[in-house]
Amino acid sequence: MRHSLKIKLTLIMASLVTAVVVLICVLNTTMFEKFYIKSRLNDLKNAYSSLTNVLSIKNTDSDAVQDIILMSLCLTADGILSTALRRAMKMS
Repeated sequence: MRHSLKIKLTLIMASLVTAVVVLICVLNTTMFEKFYIKSRLNDLKNAYSSLTNVLSIKNTDSDAVQDIILMSLCLTADGILSTALRRAMKMS
């Protein structure tokens, strides 16, 4: 049975769109969380570096302030990591 060119093109386009959507879903569920965590940790490291540079320039009592900043950044990083671990535990 011969199919018209219109039907063939429609089926090809529909299958391509479906394949792209499935690929995006798979990549999103497998890689996005790792990328997000890595990005957040890099942001935290950059923020810490910027804050320590500013504090060292101003010559304030930087040891106490740097300890507080480091502790808050570590707590934030632990929060991000613990959230990711809880999500990973739920998925498995």
